[in-house]
Formats: sequence, C-alpha cells, structure tokens
Amino acid sequence: MRTVRRLALAAIVALAGCGRGCGNTDSPFDPAAGYEPLEDCKASFPAPVDGDPHPETLVTVDGDGPEWSWAHGAAYVHAPLPVVWEALQDPATSHIHGADWRVTGTVEPDFPLSFEIRYEAGPSGLRVHWVIAYRGGPLVGTVEAPEVIGFRYQRIHGTVNVEVQDGSLVATDAGDGVTALQFVCHLNAYHQDHDDVRGTVQDWFNDLVAKVRTLQPP
Repeated sequence: MRTVRRLALAAIVALAGCGRGCGNTDSPFDPAAGYEPLEDCKASFPAPVDGDPHPETLVTVDGDGPEWSWAHGAAYVHAPLPVVWEALQDPATSHIHGADWRVTGTVEPDFPLSFEIRYEAGPSGLRVHWVIAYRGGPLVGTVEAPEVIGFRYQRIHGTVNVEVQDGSLVATDAGDGVTALQFVCHLNAYHQDHDDVRGTVQDWFNDLVAKVRTLQPP
C-alpha cells in the first residue's frame, strides 16, 4: 500500500549528506495563477462498469520530465459537486502523506478557500520542513452554486530537497449526483519519481472519497 510517501525519508537522507546543498528556498505562488489547473489532464475517465456510466474509481497516467515527475488522474466520485466543495474545506482531504503537518487557515483572504500546511519530518537534529500553500474556488458558477470547482497547491518554502511539489484538481458536475475529478501533480524531490507522484494522486482521490463519505453517508 502506497499510502505513505517516501518523500520525508528521502529528504532526511539528503539533508544528512547535503548532496544537493543545504538550506531553504522560496517559490512564490503567483496570485494570478489563482486556482486554475496546472495543465490539461491527460488521463481518461474510467470506462462504464456493470451498467454504471460513472464508476467511482481512478485512472492515472504518469511520467518523468526534465523539470519534474508528473502524474495525472481522472475519476468519478458519487457525490454532488457542493459536497465535494465542502470536503475540500478540510485540509486533511488534500494533505501530502508521510510527514507531520500543521495547518494555518485563510492565508489569502482574496480567495474563497486558502490555507497553508507546514510539513516536518525526521529526528531531532535532522528535521526538515517545507510549506505548501493551497487555494480553491469556483471556476464556473459561484461559491453558493458552483458548476466547476478549481483547487491548486504549490510548495512555496522549505528544504531545497523538495524543489517542486505542485498540484491541481478540477471538479465538474457530471449530473445524477456525480462529480468528475481531474488531478494533475508535479514533483521534483530527492530520490522521487513518477511512482511517488502517482501515489500522491491516488492518496488525494482516496482521501477525498473518504471525506465525502463522512459528509454523505451511503
């Protein structure tokens, strides 16, 4: 089970050896980027299963590029879009697995949803940290009546061993109480590749479905 990312351990090992240089860097999150998707999702939506045109499952594609490893995912969740939007209000729905984390809420009040998560990992004396900023809101419609929701995150500060850790989610009303999801994630981190990014997409989908279940029991 790939529910725990290897990112934290890899960062600690890198810090101990300073193989890529020690210290922290900043990656400012452009306000103009808003909560638009990082790029078009290349994954195809799941095919119908046993008469269900929208099976609640995830299809992923992934690869390694010159600047980062990447993974895209397309899925359906059996919940209406407003419930998915409510689920995204909980930072636990979108947090990166594998490290201690602490939330600071409403860091960008100009956006309908914003928060930061500070991630920390490692034993005393070898603690590493990085901060990811999250923001979201309606791409089409309004907060009260969304038609398409956008959600985006970006690594903005921390250990040089996590240079890029960005992601986006587009959630669209698919009708009949179903929401279509499109995930895009990028990662450039010490000893990480497309397998790890694919795991992040899977974790995100699993956590979102689990949160929806608490808001809308079967």
